[in-house]
Amino acid sequence: MLEQLTQAGITVVGSGRALIMDGEGAQRAHAALQQATFDLLILLQASFADSSMAVELAQLASGPQAPVLLPIDDVAAISWQGSAGAQSYIVERAEKKNGPWTEIGRNVCDAAVPYRPLFADADVQIAGQYFYRVTAQNSSGASGPSNTVGPVAVRHFTLVDEMRDFSLLHQHTGVTPETGKTRNAKEDMDRMKGAAGAALVYRLPAAIRTCTVYTFFAEEPADLRFQVSADGQTWQTAEARRKDFYSGEGQYGYWKPVRYEAKPQALQSRFIRIEFTGEAQISRIEITYGGAE
Repeated sequence: MLEQLTQAGITVVGSGRALIMDGEGAQRAHAALQQATFDLLILLQASFADSSMAVELAQLASGPQAPVLLPIDDVAAISWQGSAGAQSYIVERAEKKNGPWTEIGRNVCDAAVPYRPLFADADVQIAGQYFYRVTAQNSSGASGPSNTVGPVAVRHFTLVDEMRDFSLLHQHTGVTPETGKTRNAKEDMDRMKGAAGAALVYRLPAAIRTCTVYTFFAEEPADLRFQVSADGQTWQTAEARRKDFYSGEGQYGYWKPVRYEAKPQALQSRFIRIEFTGEAQISRIEITYGGAE
């Protein structure tokens, strides 16, 4: 085949005779392709065992296709249909449909938060209206922009904590980041683990409207306890609604997913305390605050 290509006037880059037998060979080929300039990439696959390596190398031949941005009701809940071959995404925002555009998220991974919105825009203004678009990227370059969605009105602010670290917390007691056993947590990679007496405290710059907590229980659920405060000193109990997303013994070894929704009755509560009453793992917290009722 190589001789036939050469006879046809096609310049062949590389020997074409080196078999890729393992991960190290794929990495060497990957590095060589990143440095090469070519118009056509031909991959000869010897067996099904080579499929993943062949796909990865083929994706280097061209940049990813543009993703499809889904309808947006809340600027804190932005999602899109991913592009084959994309390694990450860039999220942009504009106040007008045709721009100018401002980058608000780079290297966003669509696999990091399964089953939930992929991106939350926190840098917005109440009563503002914004347009959004997304671009896919990989080592070969970037796609064109997605469809534009908007205008999206901002009714309140939202703090979204994916439990990757302690950076968004005001205080914490007895909790540790957990990244293992993702299968049990339905592929959720980041959780905060605690037992009875552990607690998370958030401080918001304006009055809290709602607090939604996504939780996993390995055993029977031990309900979380919610308290709110205006000054961080005097606390009041906040009732929470619980919704279970499991039945019977469960399937595939999944832990029991439970969602709590608390709405403070006390006005001007800017602190919220979430206390564990038994072993649990919190995977995501959404707190809405500010804005008009």
